[in-house]
Amino acid sequence: MGTILRLPQPVFALPHGASYYSLMNLARPNGLIVVNQALYEDYFEHFSQASPPSVEIREVLREFNLDFFSPKPPVENAVAGNGIRSMACWVHVTNACNLACEYCYVRKSANRMEEGTANRIIQSLKRTAKANGLNRLSLAFAGGEPSLNLPVIRMFCQALSRLEGVHTTFSATTNATNVSDAFVDLLREFNFRVYVSIDGVGKFNDARKFVNGKPSFEAVCKGLAGLVETIGVNRVSVGIVVSPVNLAGLDEITRFLLDRGIQFKYSFYRPGFLVQGAIGGPVDAAARSAFSEFCGRLLAKLKSCLAIIREKAPLHFNPEAVVDKFSVRGNGSDAVCTMGDRYFAIGWDGRISRCHMIQDSPLAKISDDIDVLEMARNRGNPHPPAGSMCKTCDIRGICRTGCRLLLDPKGETSVYHEVFAGIFEDYVETIAAATIRNGAPLNFTADDAV
Repeated sequence: MGTILRLPQPVFALPHGASYYSLMNLARPNGLIVVNQALYEDYFEHFSQASPPSVEIREVLREFNLDFFSPKPPVENAVAGNGIRSMACWVHVTNACNLACEYCYVRKSANRMEEGTANRIIQSLKRTAKANGLNRLSLAFAGGEPSLNLPVIRMFCQALSRLEGVHTTFSATTNATNVSDAFVDLLREFNFRVYVSIDGVGKFNDARKFVNGKPSFEAVCKGLAGLVETIGVNRVSVGIVVSPVNLAGLDEITRFLLDRGIQFKYSFYRPGFLVQGAIGGPVDAAARSAFSEFCGRLLAKLKSCLAIIREKAPLHFNPEAVVDKFSVRGNGSDAVCTMGDRYFAIGWDGRISRCHMIQDSPLAKISDDIDVLEMARNRGNPHPPAGSMCKTCDIRGICRTGCRLLLDPKGETSVYHEVFAGIFEDYVETIAAATIRNGAPLNFTADDAV
């Protein structure tokens, strides 16, 4: 069992056997550090500001916001904030898709982004970057199936990859059933990260059928293997949206991906009663009750899957990234979700929305002279960054409310709060286990404390 140490800032401490403790600043999380028992007992369990460890150890602790000792060392060349001025855009390049997933929120059609629309978006993004002094820009291409509109994606990459003073990164979310040579060439040329959508192994992926009704799992496996081989396993990740449909198969897909050394992330579906509440409809009590029952099963299954990760994860696997909107590293915001503030979705027709999940509620249509961030600031954001309960929750710095669209109708906290709280210690244990296995805990002897 973990404990919260009430130091100048709250620190979560979790023992690992008789040798190690993991430590994390809950108020200002900046990663998880694993220390040996002697360091934990001398400097945290029996904390005294006036009895600090060595300068070398304090330097390491400072990286994790865990140096609470006096006197504070001088900080040379201090810079206010982290200096990062960023914006991210989901670029929806087509409504077309070769799959007909049962739950997809996109209304499938032949509509796709034309080059004229793409050029207007590009000019607007350039204007926004310059006007706001951005130094990071992230573009995520999606659809439909984005590989069905490669010429437009290439337009964006060629125009925005070399903006002066801006580090631009590209990613694509694909079903991996259309991995052509042209697609791979584009991914390689512009150093894409690729996110492949999979629900589960075999029958647990059957909601993702081809338009002719045939199962897609074998084709997805072939495409996934091709991506790993051609652009490298470190550039490929799998997204698993967990719902009542595929929950029973979550442990199987976890093993499947770990056996292949592929990074993955669990995210959680948006229940129908939230959608109804968002549009002003009544919240179905029976649906709410069924969702609560699902969350109980989800919690148990995630605990089981995290145990599988601790047992089977390869050395390069990053356990910090396995749960969506859940992180031991802060992002400079009270909310992990920056929709409508620093994250936007741009539709195939140039309409700008606060999130790709609500493209039916656009803010405006793109034009050359639009500064996207200024427009968003002027419009305000109706989606609160955090629920009222989040302000007093001990792990608020880890989940930071999660997805804003998953706040319950009363706005108190995420509908997945009990799941987040329930897996917290298992999540910390999984990260710590990888740190110990990789030989990276902070050890010291009595002489180091001088």
